[in-house]
Amino acid sequence: MRKLLNTLFGLVLFGSIGAAGGYVIYSIVWEKARYAAALDYLAGNQLCVLETAIGYIILTLLFLMTAITRKPKREDTLTFKGEGGTVSINVKAVSDFIAKLGDEFAAVLGLKPDIRPRSGGGMDVDIDVKVRAGTQIPELCRLLQERVRESVHESLGISNVRSVRVNVRDIVGIPEPKRPGGEADIEEGAL
Repeated sequence: MRKLLNTLFGLVLFGSIGAAGGYVIYSIVWEKARYAAALDYLAGNQLCVLETAIGYIILTLLFLMTAITRKPKREDTLTFKGEGGTVSINVKAVSDFIAKLGDEFAAVLGLKPDIRPRSGGGMDVDIDVKVRAGTQIPELCRLLQERVRESVHESLGISNVRSVRVNVRDIVGIPEPKRPGGEADIEEGAL
């Protein structure tokens, strides 16, 4: 649609400028009286000249606005050689796949991966996580890193995961106090 509008504005703009220029050149070269009459008319109708000039400016701006196109955002893909040939996987698909791994960990309340493709089919992974209070964070981060590498390799065939960084962005809740017998306190009426 944008291309059609640009073509239309361009045709009108350059067609009218070409016609006006052709008229001026024709009048100057072959009919000097017509040129002098046109100049007298324009001198007497300054409002008409101003309106025409504003119209050309608006038409030029519309033409330029429709000519400027935003490049479509390139979708990043991970490309690597598989057993049967070349494989390309969209980075968003990989990100969605990794995000679902958070469901495997009870302590993880939210997981947001950021994938950065590297040349040669490799990638770096940054994972922002929200965890429950009371979680052994170093152990959870180590397990998440291992699980991401393992799952991406087994399920997607991507073996070149250069780094997996886990960033704990939020620790939510207060850990439940434990009774000496190891059971959590239960408030009255909670059942």
